[in-house]
Order: sequence, then C-alpha cells, then structure tokens
Amino acid sequence: MKTLSIFKAKVIEVIDGDTFRGEVNLGFDIRITRSFRVYGIDTPEIFRPKSDMERVKGVLARDKASELLLDKEVEIRLHGTEKYGRSLVEVILPDNKPYAEVMREEGFDKSKSKRRYLVANR
Repeated sequence: MKTLSIFKAKVIEVIDGDTFRGEVNLGFDIRITRSFRVYGIDTPEIFRPKSDMERVKGVLARDKASELLLDKEVEIRLHGTEKYGRSLVEVILPDNKPYAEVMREEGFDKSKSKRRYLVANR
C-alpha cells in the first residue's frame, strides 16, 4: 500500500464544494499556497452548471464547504493530480471527520466513482 504525503493546511478560499485554496505548511517554516480538488466527492457545479437547479445546489454545497473549511486548519492527504492539474487531496476536518464523508452525508455528492478525477498518483 502506498504511503500518502500528509500535511497541515489553512483553507483560505472555498471555490465550490469540492475545490479550495489553501496555505500548506511544508515544515521548516516553508509554506505554499495552491488549489486543491477534494478526493472522493464531486459536488454540483456553480460555474458551468447543466441546469439552474444544479447551480443552486452548487451554491448550497459551496456554502456548506465554507462553513466546514474556511479559515480552518485541516489535514490534507495527497492522492495525486487530477485532470486539471490540481492536487487531489483527502481532507480531514479539525474534529477528525473526513470532509468528503460529511459532504456525502449532507447530500452534496453527485459522483458515481471516488476515483473519477484521479489522473496520476504521485
């Protein structure tokens, strides 16, 4: 089994329910800021929705993501890179619950496969 790279990150911007920007602590006082795609979920679209209803659901998913993530320090576990070049990460909330699981329980996951966006394992 592959060992995952695990880091702490402060979420500084929520783009939508499954994408955010975070400042990652690499250790030794080294920090980087980048965009991340959440591994294990696919939330409704806001920017190119297939319908008005999908956009409404996307906004609700983004609002829930903001409530759970924004300005919080989370643990991220790197799973690779997705098709748009973002790092694909599993997110563990400050209360140790997996973010994707919480969003699924809230009804925001529309995906049929957990690995839908995975391109390359790094």
